[in-house]
Amino acid sequence: MRLSVASCVALASTLVTASPLIPDERLRIRDSSFTLTSTIYDNAEYYVQYAASAYCNSEDAVGALVTCEDGCPTVMANGATVVGSLPNTTIFNIEGFVAVDTVREEIVVAFRGSSSLRNWIADLDFIKVSCDYTAGCKVHDGFKVSWDDIRDACFDLVEEAFDAHPDYTLVVTGHSLGAAVGTLAAVELRNKGYACDLYTYGSPRVGNLAFVEYVNSQAGAEYRVTHYDDPVPRLPPISLFGYFHTSPELWLASGPDTENDYTISEIDICLGHYNTSCNAGTVGLDVEAHRHYFQYVGCEAESDSTASLSAKRSDDGWSLWARDNVSDAELEQRLYNYTMDDIAYSRELAVNGTS
Repeated sequence: MRLSVASCVALASTLVTASPLIPDERLRIRDSSFTLTSTIYDNAEYYVQYAASAYCNSEDAVGALVTCEDGCPTVMANGATVVGSLPNTTIFNIEGFVAVDTVREEIVVAFRGSSSLRNWIADLDFIKVSCDYTAGCKVHDGFKVSWDDIRDACFDLVEEAFDAHPDYTLVVTGHSLGAAVGTLAAVELRNKGYACDLYTYGSPRVGNLAFVEYVNSQAGAEYRVTHYDDPVPRLPPISLFGYFHTSPELWLASGPDTENDYTISEIDICLGHYNTSCNAGTVGLDVEAHRHYFQYVGCEAESDSTASLSAKRSDDGWSLWARDNVSDAELEQRLYNYTMDDIAYSRELAVNGTS
């Protein structure tokens, strides 16, 4: 559900459990500094196929064709091949691969999300650690550790791909927690001299304001796609723990949660790092919305072997713990409170002139 300022006040002490959008309450943000062109729109529809295929191809052999049943028809038609797979991390069960598309003359780095999303939401902590990208930079500890686990392998595969195809372009994409890792990957690939664009789907917030401002200052574009009332992009919260998003946000706004067909005119644009006029102003625990970004994002054959486990920080590092026994109602209330706090906090930031 999208909440207006008036409804925020009226519902401040009430848990909202339903999640249909109310058209009269939606604030459509358009800004002359950003135009959603047909090229950006087509690319956003296209690269989600790679994000989806990361659920199916993360363990494929070198040279194998990228496949994803019905999830990546254009990628399959182009005959994209796997350069190499990225190892499964032990923290969030994130995997990925690097592929080459000789039709589009592209090298694509794709990351999948966790197979235990609901439990990740229940057990999420908000620990930030320093990063050396820019002064004051901090990012989520778990996302950084996940990226650290596969950084060298990713760099090696990208270098191998460019050795064979030096004139190709580079794109990084990811869904869910894989979008968070993909954001860190794009930052460091750019810092190593690889120009790349970043397309993410259902990404959580990755770091603090210094971090997201740095990402947006780099050469290359970032397109962060959100859907309806997907809860993942609302985490970690802005107000309590100082997490922010990259800009712009392309919000697939109208729903319902399983809707896949959106035209350019049906996509709302939110600019800035703490804008709550798009997905960040919604409430609810609609995990199904997280699985639909122009299509179903995933692989029918994927398993949920860690359904009762999720990653938590311990004194000696990260490990898999049995998940907290949190009910859906408690999670919805928690998410609702985060949204209310973030809406109020974003208004304070706007009044104070924060970027």
